[in-house]
Order: sequence, then C-alpha cells, then structure tokens
Amino acid sequence: MSDSTVRVKDVAQVRNARTNQLTGLGIILGLQGTGDSKATIFTNKAFVNMLERLGLPNMGNVTVKNVAAVMVTANLPPFVKPGQTIDVNVASMGDAKSIENGVLVKKNVPTVGRVPNGALVEKEVNVTMLDENGNLFIDLLNPDYTTASELADKINKSLLGNAKAMDPASVRVFVTNTYRENLVDLVARIENINLSPRNNAAKIVLDERTGTILIGQNVKISPVAVSHGGLTVKIEKQNDISQPNALSQGQTTGVTNTKITAIEEKGVTKLFDGGTTIGELVKSLNVLGVSTKDLITIIQTIKAAGALNAQLEII
Repeated sequence: MSDSTVRVKDVAQVRNARTNQLTGLGIILGLQGTGDSKATIFTNKAFVNMLERLGLPNMGNVTVKNVAAVMVTANLPPFVKPGQTIDVNVASMGDAKSIENGVLVKKNVPTVGRVPNGALVEKEVNVTMLDENGNLFIDLLNPDYTTASELADKINKSLLGNAKAMDPASVRVFVTNTYRENLVDLVARIENINLSPRNNAAKIVLDERTGTILIGQNVKISPVAVSHGGLTVKIEKQNDISQPNALSQGQTTGVTNTKITAIEEKGVTKLFDGGTTIGELVKSLNVLGVSTKDLITIIQTIKAAGALNAQLEII
C-alpha cells in the first residue's frame, strides 16, 4: 500500500458487525463505612434481593455501610465468544462517599471506576452480515459520494462482484454463492482494497478551549485581506507568464500564483509566495510568532468573509 492510499478496513465497517452497549445494576461490597446510607432505599432493596437469591430470605430491612449500588456499563464488541472477558465501568448511584477498595473496583477513583476484564461473556451476540436478499453492506465511517463510488467500482473490478453505492455512506454488495459459505474471505478481500484519501472533503476543526487547530487536506483560500490587532494579512493572486526553454517545443502559457503578505504594526513586512492553502498561511503567521488564539480568530474571520473554501467546525 502506498502512502497516498488507505485500506477499506480503516475507513469503513461491515453493517451489523457493531459494538453493543450493556447496562446493569450492581452492588459493591467490602467498603470501609463509605457506602450508601439507609436513605438510599434501592440499595437496601437490591442487597436484600441478593441475600434471598443466596438462600437467606425474609431479611427485612438491612442497614449496612459497606455496600453501595452502582451502575455497571460495558461495551460488547462483535464476535466476542462465551468465556472471554471484557472491561466494565462502574459508577455510584447513591450517596456513597467512596467505592474505593470495594470488590472489583480500581483505586484512586472515589465514585467511579473501570474494571479490566471485570465481566465474563456468557452468550455470544449473533451477527447477521447478510440481509434476506443476500446483500452485504459496507458503511463508510465518514460518508462521501466520491469514496462510496470508488469503493463500489473497485469491488466490481477486483472481485467481479455486484457492488453499488447506495448513498454517500454505504455500498451494497450482492454476495454470490461462491462467497456465501466463505464470508470471512470476502470481507477480508474487501477490507484490503486501497482507496484514495484525496477524496476527503476540505475541513478545518478548531478547539478554542485547548487552542488546537486541525487542518485537513485540500483546504484552499481565496484572495482576501485580514487585519487583526497590529497584524495585516493579504492574500492575493497574481498572473505570471511561463516561458519555455528556447530549445524546447513548449508554448508560452499564463499561470496564476498566490502571494501572502503579512505586515506587522511595527512596519515589518514579510512576503510568502506560493501559499494557496490555509496550511501555508498558518506557517507564514507562525514565522511571525502569531499566537494560536490569534490564528483561530484569523481563520474564523477568513471563513466569515467567504474566502475559506472548506468546512469549519468549532468544538
């Protein structure tokens, strides 16, 4: 696989082969007087019910300070078999001061905790990959018309299959009798098909809280001028002539280059040629020592002016 491609298994998944969320009520025992108080009625009720199942019926109201009711949650991945273990999370439901040092609870987490291998799988969740018509669906993690079309085309060429892009998020593959008895091999072949990541939509993600800027591929900017504080940024296009070598048979053509000019209040001007993307702009401003906060503001202003040719997401 070349650096310019990605595998299907990294950007898509088989429909129905998904993780299931499990939720339940549990009881933490062995606390050192930090459990739920008698005011937490459901804890006492759950504890009495547990005692009845253990052969101690008719216990009435029981008040103990070393017991706490917790919500137990876990993610059950597809194809996990009976006898295998999964991690669980527990969180106090009552007024317990701490569930630290209780049975199966990790330390240093007063009222919540994660228990590695804390649950034993007793029953496998059946995964049906084919629908009633014998179709297998591949769902893209990031829906995109171009990627879906490319995936369907490559499945048809490499596997001689009947694949069709249904929408930007899914590709339907009709599974022939040859593969119905060997779906694992079919899915493995599809997962190792290489796609072109250049089809991804241009996008910028800004996190104002942490000052993080994430710039995707193909994020381009149009001519614009931005003044922020003591800094002025101008992005403009200029037409040049490309003159071929005298001994060549090439033709004189016109080309358009982009020029980025950054002027500080002190009168210092720095010129950067060839910056057609927001990435080049950010590099240019970093040279001048512009802060991340100011960078975020400048990018937002360029977007508001309609000069940012990309999606802008602020989190």
